[in-house]
Amino acid sequence: NAAFELTIGLTGGKTDIKVGDEVEVTISLNEEIVACDFEVKYNQEIYQFEESSTTGMYAAVNGDKLSCIYYDLAEKGTSTLKLKFKAIKETSTKTTFGLKNVKFRTKGQEQSYTENDIQGLNNVLTIDSVKKGTTGNITGNATGNTTGNATGNTTGNTTGNATGNITGKTTENMT
Repeated sequence: NAAFELTIGLTGGKTDIKVGDEVEVTISLNEEIVACDFEVKYNQEIYQFEESSTTGMYAAVNGDKLSCIYYDLAEKGTSTLKLKFKAIKETSTKTTFGLKNVKFRTKGQEQSYTENDIQGLNNVLTIDSVKKGTTGNITGNATGNTTGNATGNTTGNTTGNATGNITGKTTENMT
């Protein structure tokens, strides 16, 4: 009987994280499960929990960890669990996502696995850094462009109307 094993990683393997970026943490299992509960340890000053992206999995911040529970009443099973976080603070220090107090129940085998039975549980997802976001520049450029365009259009319309009126009056007077 093969060992129950999990890996933890980032969806899409994105490593260039900036403030404001969404980070999807993926827990992959080598067997399908129908139920589980576990805690995710992570730096809450750097990341904010957003939502579970796995149907049937619920999660809530509980003190310094994220408590998660998954239950599949239809017993279809899944081998992938996904959680979304948002990078909220810049850091040059490595940050990790790790699992604690884990219990999985596999599909069809009525087998439960706890921490001592799971290979790969000590592995953590490590993100090297979170860089400064670019939202300030984007917002600044958008505002600058909008203001510039509005001012340019107003000036252009005023000049165009004034020129058109003068030309019209001059032509009218000559006739």
